[in-house]
Amino acid sequence: MLRTLEGRAQLTVVALWVAAVASIADAYAHVNRLRIVQDAVNTQVGDVAIAVPDSVIGRADDYVTITLVLSVVCLLAVAALWLPWQHAAHRRLADRLDGRLAEPRSGLLAWVVPGVNLLAPPLVLAALLRAGGRRAAALLAGWWVAWLAAISLAVVGTANPDSLADQRLPDGLAMIGDILALAAAVAAIGVVRALTEVAAAAPPGEDRRI
Repeated sequence: MLRTLEGRAQLTVVALWVAAVASIADAYAHVNRLRIVQDAVNTQVGDVAIAVPDSVIGRADDYVTITLVLSVVCLLAVAALWLPWQHAAHRRLADRLDGRLAEPRSGLLAWVVPGVNLLAPPLVLAALLRAGGRRAAALLAGWWVAWLAAISLAVVGTANPDSLADQRLPDGLAMIGDILALAAAVAAIGVVRALTEVAAAAPPGEDRRI
């Protein structure tokens, strides 16, 4: 399956769906902790939460940690599958268009060069889609904005405030970040399918050169 463009696309889509489910689980973990923290703050006397034992708060913290780790693992899996898929699609289009596209390695560099990777990836994908006769500016823009916002809010959500009351803001922002991550994953699936459809029109034998 990994030897063909279509097989790589299918695995990438599966990984994105799993990442979407992980985002839902992480959002629930933050909502759960937010509810517990709110109950604790409402019944707090001094530094002691009367109605919420420390063990309950601890379990909520553990759940957030587990879902965060799961989300990171899913993100790494998506990256490991996305890059070979994008390279395969780029190679197909470059071969079909006989040198009218930049080398596929330039598309991969767009993801790994610091600073450049904040803007270049969707521009590269937009150029590939245009080269194949497809325009998807709204899809790419929505995907990338949601993705950058999700990452930013996820970083803020890892904050460890000194008091229970201050924990509510990071959890709330992290929950919003998870919702955006879910939206970004769904949009990314649309990107994978669109580019695969465009690139699949190229001669299938070219996959052997990847």
